[in-house]
Amino acid sequence: MDPAMSRRGLSQEAVSAMMQCGCQGTPVRRVRQVNQSGVEGAAPYPLHPDGFACRASRTGRTAPLKETKMTSHLPNHTLKQHLPLILAVPLLASAALADDLVLSSGGKTGYVIVLPKDAIPSETRAANELASFLQQIGGAAFPVQDDGTPLSEKAILLGNNAHLAGLGVKPDWGKLGKEGFLLRTAGPHLVLAGGRPRGTMYGVYAFLEDKLGCRWYTSKISKIPHRDEITVDELNETQVPALEYREPFNTDGFDADWASRNRCNSNAAALTEEHGGKITTIPFVHSFYQLIPPATHFADHPDWFSEIDGKRTADGAQLCLTNPEVTALMIEKVKETIKAHPEAVIVSVSQNDWRGNCQCAKCKAIDDAEGSPAGSLVTFVNAVAAEVGKEYPDLAIDTLAYQYTRKPPKTVRPLPNVIIRLCSIECDFGQPLATGERNKSFADDIRGWHELCDRLYIWDYITSFSHYMVPFPNLHTLGPNVRFFAENGVKGIFEEGNYGPGGCGECNELRNYLLAKLLWNPNVDENAVRQDFLAGVYGPAAQPLEEYLRSLQRAVEKQNVAVPCWFTPDAPIFTDDLIANSEALFDKAEAAVGGDQELLLRVRQARMPIDYVVLNRNAGKSQGTWKLTDTRFEPTVPDPVAASNRRFFETAKAVGLNNLHEGGQSHNPVHVEEFHNRVGVALGGVDVDWIKGERFAAALAPELGCRVVAVREAASKTDRAIFSTSSAQAAGAPAYQEVFFPNLGVDTPFAPDAGEYATDLPNGLNVRRNVTVLPAGFQLVSKVRNGGQDQPVQASGRLLLTLSGAIRATGAFGERAVPALEPGAAANVVLTPAEVANQPVTFASAEGASVTIAVQGPLAGLSAGRGPDGLFGVAVAFEVPTLKAGESTQWTSSLTFSEQTAGAKADTPGALECQAAMLPCYREGELSGKRFEPTAADGRASYIIGSTNEWALQWSYPAAQFQPGRKYDVLAAVRILAADVTVTGVGLTCGVYSVPNAAYKTGSDLKDDACKPGQWQWLKVGTVTPEGGDYVWFAPAKNPTVKEIQLDRILMVPATEGG
Repeated sequence: MDPAMSRRGLSQEAVSAMMQCGCQGTPVRRVRQVNQSGVEGAAPYPLHPDGFACRASRTGRTAPLKETKMTSHLPNHTLKQHLPLILAVPLLASAALADDLVLSSGGKTGYVIVLPKDAIPSETRAANELASFLQQIGGAAFPVQDDGTPLSEKAILLGNNAHLAGLGVKPDWGKLGKEGFLLRTAGPHLVLAGGRPRGTMYGVYAFLEDKLGCRWYTSKISKIPHRDEITVDELNETQVPALEYREPFNTDGFDADWASRNRCNSNAAALTEEHGGKITTIPFVHSFYQLIPPATHFADHPDWFSEIDGKRTADGAQLCLTNPEVTALMIEKVKETIKAHPEAVIVSVSQNDWRGNCQCAKCKAIDDAEGSPAGSLVTFVNAVAAEVGKEYPDLAIDTLAYQYTRKPPKTVRPLPNVIIRLCSIECDFGQPLATGERNKSFADDIRGWHELCDRLYIWDYITSFSHYMVPFPNLHTLGPNVRFFAENGVKGIFEEGNYGPGGCGECNELRNYLLAKLLWNPNVDENAVRQDFLAGVYGPAAQPLEEYLRSLQRAVEKQNVAVPCWFTPDAPIFTDDLIANSEALFDKAEAAVGGDQELLLRVRQARMPIDYVVLNRNAGKSQGTWKLTDTRFEPTVPDPVAASNRRFFETAKAVGLNNLHEGGQSHNPVHVEEFHNRVGVALGGVDVDWIKGERFAAALAPELGCRVVAVREAASKTDRAIFSTSSAQAAGAPAYQEVFFPNLGVDTPFAPDAGEYATDLPNGLNVRRNVTVLPAGFQLVSKVRNGGQDQPVQASGRLLLTLSGAIRATGAFGERAVPALEPGAAANVVLTPAEVANQPVTFASAEGASVTIAVQGPLAGLSAGRGPDGLFGVAVAFEVPTLKAGESTQWTSSLTFSEQTAGAKADTPGALECQAAMLPCYREGELSGKRFEPTAADGRASYIIGSTNEWALQWSYPAAQFQPGRKYDVLAAVRILAADVTVTGVGLTCGVYSVPNAAYKTGSDLKDDACKPGQWQWLKVGTVTPEGGDYVWFAPAKNPTVKEIQLDRILMVPATEGG
């Protein structure tokens, strides 16, 4: 679930009631520690210090033997009192006390590991893992044999072993279930036995961890102690997990070895039969359209889909849950899924990741009677589950209680083979879910579902999905939340974190490890677990890191700041004082590790989130400070910011950081390379190459798409065109840059090659560029060879320079005025290839400054209009409809400047621009998309079809780039394409929404004659003081006279006094 999807998929009316959403579709008690001399046997972590019942799992020599059990039998639905989840329950007859077992000493052992003769793959793996780790600890090789041989004098017995009965060990296999186990000494023997398929394997790992001190903190970092002698105290301990399903959904947790060793049976982990398998769910949520796709069925059966506003639709909709044909087809599809995937334990029959539930009379009648749309959903899922259960009694049907279905129905009870997966997406994760003031409605809902459900699962959220690297202060709530879930009958928990390729998000591995322990035993003391992880991973740097994490918690609690699952770097907790204190603590941590480069890299990775905040807060503060030298074009920034910039990207490369957010509806860069090119360059600058002529020189930045960043008069060093750093869509707007559609080569590095610059684009195009300095400007030749399949070639070059006041365009077409930047005015002057006719076009201001553009090649159009920072922009679009494999094409752009362009002043300095083609599109290709558009300011535009009212285009603007406290006018270049020559009614709506405040800040629309079909025009969205968590949105109005709305660019212009 992407936290941006639910928000972006809402109508204006829905969002006004929402605040919450963000997710879409398709993450100290004292501790008895092992001492330096190797005395082991204590459980690694105590229970949570809230009065729970269980105590030692390790007995002393003279103490009476006790047993502990983690029960899977949570408080039943008739018992509402708080009960401990760990109970002291004697399951086996007590054995006589005996001396410690000495498993190995001095690198030698008399023990053998004994497997059942019919051992399953996970038990065989467990035996091999046990032998391997025991050898790593003590140096002795432990033989492995099966129970078909006589019992050795000293044996470690695994699983349902033939020798157990003779030792008087009689496990209650029924109570152990699939994952429970017992750890027991029986004379000189050690018994590690559990249920199938995972119990014995988990018992082995628990023994290694709890009794011998092994740790598997991450998929790459473990701690295996080394001892001359391995001894084991008397044991008689039984554990059964409190939860049947445990999934910390983080990238590192997908590693099969890590997941199995930390006793997670995650659906997403790469767990095989050797790892004991997993809780396999197919399909995995949001499955309505996966199982009954509208592309296949809507045309013939529109009544199978939602009725909304009196019409059947599959657009942003669900299924009609009271249609018996839909029920019958769903039963058929579920059975097909089970046959195709016999490994499935659960089949999800769940709503799509948007709203749009059916409002037909039958569905509405059930929902009204039940007080929630969950009424018709559970009724439908029950019908499917009842029929499927006849043939597959051991399989469960899973559905979501998510957003509009989160509230439980009044009377409809899910069947025993139905799992309700309750989602916490709307919550404040900086407060405990049970007691947080902003979480009361969720707490009420989980208690309501507890009254109704036999099997309740949770889908929880543990990171910021819009900024994986931002500090997300929720560590202090994880323990209370898991215990709250367990107290309310929850039997499975999915904790969604950073699951992007490469992982490496903020505290990703710490959360993973902490949650693994909590999901196995909700009563574990999470503070002890956290401290153990910090000490094990960061060594002497653990204490300053702990202080840093605690400071985040204190900041959230002191300021009472909400922490939604789209938390941002401009959240109010990130004050100058907090950042300075964090930097000091990390300096202390780095000093503590000395010259240990491995530990230093770990500390640097932990420091990346605070560096990320620093970079985002300062990205727009380098405006006006840029300087051009013989080798660099860079801004002046404070030394600490420069250090954060350098350190962040060096560490990102070293640890393999890839994704910075989940994707979907977010303007923030998805990949770290994009973030570097937008923010890293804005704070660190770029290398430049100078192409020199007799009078002028052009500065190129090869690493940023071979941009021309400046054109300078050599003698006076007066700039005629200069890179602008006020553009919000990139590190800065280039003086001139060419890019390919769709968004190819925007920041693709070019390399010098035989007097030219060359690169290979992802679609197989090889591009070579040659820049020549002219007497009064420069010429750029682009040569394109298709090394891939037959394909269109679409590219655009954009020039930005200072032309202020009234501007006129002249050429073979005659003369045209370029409109001013004001609402209702045309946004772009558009010239067709025929109008240009291979003749130069001159754009001149009233003050005499001008630029002349001459183009040769496959011209598709030319567009001009106002750009960022008060600059004037000209876009030249090129197109070859089909360039066959192996063929080439080329074009030439020549630009010359008048004397007056040097030193000209801009109209609106400080204006920030966002090009619409840089925005993500909600349900791209279905409701919205991007296209090559020669009439747009950069040759590209985004669109939304007119038959929806979804906010399918959104821009979460970077508040840190604006002058604090200043008001800005939000202007957008938009165009409406009508079904006819006119539009009747509202054609387009837009506004600015504040997520933290759950409120509209401003808004506007176009209707009737103001729509001006077919013409780009400036629309004033409103005036705002930018704050973190704001976003600008655009939507059609479901008007049948509108085919689509288009967005070219957004400008944030400093408002005049009183604006």
